[in-house]
Amino acid sequence: MLTEPTIDKKTIASTIENNYDIEIDNLSFVQGGEVSWGYKVETKDKKIYFFKIHKGLTDHEKRFELIYKLYKNYGIENITHPINTKNGKLLVQLNNYPCALFNFISGTNVAQKPLDEKQRFALGELLGRIHKA
Repeated sequence: MLTEPTIDKKTIASTIENNYDIEIDNLSFVQGGEVSWGYKVETKDKKIYFFKIHKGLTDHEKRFELIYKLYKNYGIENITHPINTKNGKLLVQLNNYPCALFNFISGTNVAQKPLDEKQRFALGELLGRIHKA
C-alpha cells in the first residue's frame, strides 16, 4: 500500500509485542505491497522482522501454513515465512485484518535490480526444491 492504514501505530506495536513477546525499538511503515500494509520491526535486542497487515486476503491461513511448512518441514531457508505467536498461531487479528510477523530478509528485489546468471541459477534450484516439497 502507498499510505499507512488508519490504525494507530501504538496499537500495531502493542499487538506485535503482546502476541510475539518482543520489545519494539522502532516500527516503520514500508511503502509497497498490493494487498497489505507492511512495517519493518526493529527490536530492542537488535532483531529485525516484517509485520504485514492484510487487506482483502482470502485463504490466508492456508497460505501461511504452506509457507511455514516449506520453511520448517522441508528446509527451505531462503523464504520469508510467518513466525509463530506465543500461542503457536501464525496469524493474529488487528481491527478485523489478518496479520502476521515474518522473518526479515534484507536486500533488493528484482524490480530494483535484475538477477544475474548466478542468482537465476540459485532461484531455479530453490524453485525445484519447493516443487519437490
